[in-house]
Amino acid sequence: PKLEKKLTRSASFLNAASYFNDKQYDKALLRLADFIKNAPDDPMVPQSRYLMGMSFQQKKVFGSAIDEWKKLIQEFPKDPLAEEAHLHIGTIYFKAGQFADASKFFKQFRERWPNSKYSETALWQEVQSYFNAKEDETLIKILPVYIEKYPASNATEEAKKQLELVYYRRGANGDPLKLEEFLGLYPKSTFAPAARYKLGDMAMEQKKWQRAVIEMEQFTRDYPDDSQCINAYYSLGMAYENLNDKDKAVQQYSHIMDHFASKPDSVDAAFRLGSLFFEADKFKEALQAFQFAVKKKVTDEVRANLYYNIAVCHDNLSQPVEAARAYDEFAKYSKKPEQVRETLMTAGLLFKKSEKQPEAIEVFKKLLRDPGTKENEIQTVNLIAECYQAMGKDSQAMDSYEKLIGLEPVEHNSRLAGLAQLAFMYEQKKNMNQAIRVYEKIAVSNGNKEWVSAAEARIQEISKNISPIP
Repeated sequence: PKLEKKLTRSASFLNAASYFNDKQYDKALLRLADFIKNAPDDPMVPQSRYLMGMSFQQKKVFGSAIDEWKKLIQEFPKDPLAEEAHLHIGTIYFKAGQFADASKFFKQFRERWPNSKYSETALWQEVQSYFNAKEDETLIKILPVYIEKYPASNATEEAKKQLELVYYRRGANGDPLKLEEFLGLYPKSTFAPAARYKLGDMAMEQKKWQRAVIEMEQFTRDYPDDSQCINAYYSLGMAYENLNDKDKAVQQYSHIMDHFASKPDSVDAAFRLGSLFFEADKFKEALQAFQFAVKKKVTDEVRANLYYNIAVCHDNLSQPVEAARAYDEFAKYSKKPEQVRETLMTAGLLFKKSEKQPEAIEVFKKLLRDPGTKENEIQTVNLIAECYQAMGKDSQAMDSYEKLIGLEPVEHNSRLAGLAQLAFMYEQKKNMNQAIRVYEKIAVSNGNKEWVSAAEARIQEISKNISPIP
């Protein structure tokens, strides 16, 4: 009977296990649970618990898998499968990103089974849990333990690389002393350039300008080919500016323009260089820097600012036409309507003063698309007419002045001045009826009393000549 009972139990277990092997996990779970219920003292119960955990894991029901394995560990702590179950629990937590729980289980494993054949695996997985959780202070203690204990392991080289990275990472988070410790331990590390640059960058953030100069200068000396060099030179320029050493700041920005001209960041250096020259009244040098930058790929806002600075430099160099053209370019890129109107007016006046009447007219016409105020509109119309007059194109000038008739405010001095000019031009051309028509617009404007009186007087004088009294 005992043998028969044993064979029956064995068959029952093998039947349950066969469902697991066939990946019929629901049936396997039912048969394994029945086996444990019916034979709680059978030697195959630990394996049944283990397979139940594996079945739940395959079904991705991880909580139930963990429960089954915990029962196995609790009920059969000395069974070899308890060790595997413990590692499986830690692995589930690890894969779920629950690194604190994972490291706890792997650490417990080492404490519970210090001589297990899985000790190295448990320690490595514990290390990886700390690594992913970025528990760097723990890692700098435990990684050397792994390296010393398992020097021949396939993972030892990776452990050494991770230790190097951890020393860098704990300093790069914002601790300059730990970065210096890293550089002392790993002066030839691939992370050494980043660490040195980070030291300078931290000093910049903390506005420790002298410290920033020291670190960034050492960075540029030690790593001249590093991709961060352009940023280091720019930081040096900013640091020297804040130390009021403008000459050295100029050297840094000039170096960037000379050696990194193709880099997008060279625009910032050119802008700063131009600003320094401008402050020193070195307008020619400032102009060269701003012209360098404006040719690069920049945002419309930056391009607008550059053209404005270029215009001001030309103005200070007594180059009104070039200044006018730069102001006109500014207006193309600026998103600020009031500034656009101001610069278009300035550009037009500069062209007009320089006797570049066609260019002045084009700019003033742009301004008329959005003059901003009625007063600006009147002024701009007058200026266009004056440009045509200066070119000897009276017909176009008169057409322009004619537009003043429909503009408001009717009493505005510039409107009345323009109309007076129009009336005079009609008189010059012996078109007295049109002259009277224009003078009448002035007379009823309620504007400047002297101009109104003068218009009325002209109306009377012209009328006499048109219809003489017998």
